[in-house]
Amino acid sequence: MSEIKLEETPTLTFEPFKEEPQLPVEEALDGAQGFLEGLGYTSMEPVSYDVSDMLVTAVFAYVGEDVLFYPDSVTVSVAREGGDVVSFSAREYLMNHSSSRTAGTARLKTEDAQDLAPQGHTMESARYAVISSPGGLENQAL
Repeated sequence: MSEIKLEETPTLTFEPFKEEPQLPVEEALDGAQGFLEGLGYTSMEPVSYDVSDMLVTAVFAYVGEDVLFYPDSVTVSVAREGGDVVSFSAREYLMNHSSSRTAGTARLKTEDAQDLAPQGHTMESARYAVISSPGGLENQAL
């Protein structure tokens, strides 16, 4: 729990954490996922995360029809001390998501994608995704 202390001088000191972080990253991600599900944000998958001394901040994207919709994303920060959610942003999700979300038709098959990889590179996995481009347009990507 955070504390705000009034010292003898008219200065406020904010001490948000008391101990060293104990929560492993995977547990923080699980906690963030549970938080989202509790709010009704289902079919969300972590697509990236950042770890600091005291926080794990993760970006989750909506998954529909086995396609990742990056524009439909939320961000959750979890304290590594205690596992509490300390920050949540759903702006992108609320601006972009609809219940009738579809990915459209892919122009490239996953089995053909390896031919487009740079020489000497081998694709270990492939997944379709919808991404945003400048101007607010959405594109399908592999």
